[in-house]
Amino acid sequence: MPTLTPQGAARRAVIFAVAAVLITGGCSTSQSTTPLLTPSTLPSSIPAKPVFVPYAPKHSPFSLLYPKSWQRGTYDVATTFTDRHDDEIAVATTGEHSAPTIASVRANYLLNLRPYLGFKLLGIDTVTRPAGRAVRIRYEEASVPNAAGTRITLDNEQYLFWHRGLLLILTLSTRHGTNNARAWRTITNSLAWTTPTAH
Repeated sequence: MPTLTPQGAARRAVIFAVAAVLITGGCSTSQSTTPLLTPSTLPSSIPAKPVFVPYAPKHSPFSLLYPKSWQRGTYDVATTFTDRHDDEIAVATTGEHSAPTIASVRANYLLNLRPYLGFKLLGIDTVTRPAGRAVRIRYEEASVPNAAGTRITLDNEQYLFWHRGLLLILTLSTRHGTNNARAWRTITNSLAWTTPTAH
């Protein structure tokens, strides 16, 4: 398995989210004594007027926007977009016969998030975006260690969108205390269901 960068929280969350749909039971994550930093409130790490560009994967029925300067990559089932700070977007899809609910997330889905080092659930709610309703999970967790062996606290928002038997898992991750609310809203608002490109 590839080594995760500090931004790897979002892609890891997406991968385990897919696993939560496909299998029963939680994952296991060992504890660590690596130092954990919790900085004070920070301004947005994304420029006030960022340039967004579309991401529309072939053979997939969705598109969304992401900041133009961010690096695109893949990790297992997730497509990721990262910047030079501690920001990451990760998106993946999997088949699911019914839409998730707050109750189903609390009963089953959280089993795969709770073992994360430093996990702290901040809330679960439903939100409405142009692409439809989504269950949103807000939580904190510790990052993987950086080159100096230090972890930081990350703020995560994970959105579970469902459309015609397809579950889209979109995770937005940033350093604790960073205010990226405007950019995150732009990205989640940009999600659109499309007709996949034919083979």
